Amino acid sequence: MSPRRAAPHRPAVLVAGGIVAGGIVTAALLAGCASTPTVGASAACEAPSITVEPRAVAPGESVMITGEGFMSDCDDTPDGDAGDPLQGLEVVFDHDGQTYAGGTADAGPSGTLSITVPVPLDLPAGKVDVSVGTSEPETITVSPLETTGG
Repeated sequence: MSPRRAAPHRPAVLVAGGIVAGGIVTAALLAGCASTPTVGASAACEAPSITVEPRAVAPGESVMITGEGFMSDCDDTPDGDAGDPLQGLEVVFDHDGQTYAGGTADAGPSGTLSITVPVPLDLPAGKVDVSVGTSEPETITVSPLETTGG
């Protein structure tokens, strides 16, 4: 004869009118937490985005960076206050995890920006990710710096 296992202990919850199994009460309480989405509200705001031109440059040349969505808050409610435009955004060139400063940018009243930035002279050749603040990076190609013999 095999030993008999005890049934797992399930805590009981005292509810007006008697004792009810914990799982039923939990399910009922959780159902009350469901909310109805606000009409006209979106699920999430888009992250700031940028475009970098030209896509192929040499160190010392300049790129033009344009972007949008650089606001302090998220305009995802019907009354939609997107906050203030972001200021002092760092422009970063990233080559294989090594970062190079490219200056700062300020967004305009509608959260857009347009800035011309020189490519750092010490930036190695190859694929380089360019980002502004928390934007998704854009990849450009940096050609080797040409030197003149002397």
